[in-house]
Amino acid sequence: MEWNQELFYNNIKQIIKICCNGKALAFNEKIKSRDAATRWRNKKPSINSIATIIHVFGVSIDWLVEGQGEMFAKEESSGEDAAYWRDKYLECVETLNRVLLEHRDAKGKG
Repeated sequence: MEWNQELFYNNIKQIIKICCNGKALAFNEKIKSRDAATRWRNKKPSINSIATIIHVFGVSIDWLVEGQGEMFAKEESSGEDAAYWRDKYLECVETLNRVLLEHRDAKGKG
């Protein structure tokens, strides 16, 4: 699947609506990134930013970047378990790398 900026941004808006009472400023404060909600309208976030969103809001990587599955990840950990979050981060990196490679391959074929 190729990167879909509009899908990602719409999912960010859903997170803001549901988790931050519709306030982009609250979203930015929670992820500690000034103007992120606005910036990501047109700019792809870093892998670290996506991992932060997943960690802070508990959303699924598949839902966030591909629009698949449930919005919220199933509870697999009691919380701040370092191994759990490391694994989630690596899962995020793998998914993003796969999406980016597929996008690059699709551009090369076109």
